[in-house]
Amino acid sequence: MAAELTNVAVDLMRSVMAELNGRDEAPTDLPITDDFVFEDRRSSGGAGFGRVDASGWISMIASTWDVSEGRPHYSIPKVLAVRGDRLAAFVVNVDYGSGNVAEHGHCLQLDPTLRLFQRQWDFDLGDVDSAIAVLDRAHAEFSRGHP
Repeated sequence: MAAELTNVAVDLMRSVMAELNGRDEAPTDLPITDDFVFEDRRSSGGAGFGRVDASGWISMIASTWDVSEGRPHYSIPKVLAVRGDRLAAFVVNVDYGSGNVAEHGHCLQLDPTLRLFQRQWDFDLGDVDSAIAVLDRAHAEFSRGHP
């Protein structure tokens, strides 16, 4: 059996998810850069989030406490791909309680310090090729010296 893919990005996201899973109240801060950007590329448009900045993303995550019965539970059931330490694509599972579970593809880019989220993208589960293309483009930018 092959070892599961992992890197610093996957480990940091799992750590943040574990912290969120232990909260009774919605978060007011998360480990993100000042120039953080989230893009929802799901065909359904997710919940209509589109492209949001740092404060919008924190509000977006906090809103899961409003729609959950109790507190939401986040997990990564499968890592799809990693590129270096800063980039990863994986499946995210959000259990809102009472059998209401959502899954989607997710890409994560860490900042150069490997401690903060810099960019994130959500994808349809069936659109793995697009998620991998995002990782490859970002990795190529790093190779050319762009942070």
